[in-house]
Amino acid sequence: MITISKELLDELLKGCERPEDLLGDAGLMKELKIKLMIRRDPWPQCGRVSPKDDAGGRVDGASGL
Repeated sequence: MITISKELLDELLKGCERPEDLLGDAGLMKELKIKLMIRRDPWPQCGRVSPKDDAGGRVDGASGL
């Protein structure tokens, strides 16, 4: 099991003053979820093409990646 320190939580919550800052559409939880998934597996097996594998520089319109 992973332990998250109180210091890390405090750092993450520094800019959160309202519930929307934490849980809103542009809130910390959404950003954190996205960043963790990218960090964990930047190109999961979902049919996307890694930029380094795509010589045309194409951008996936659905994901913006």
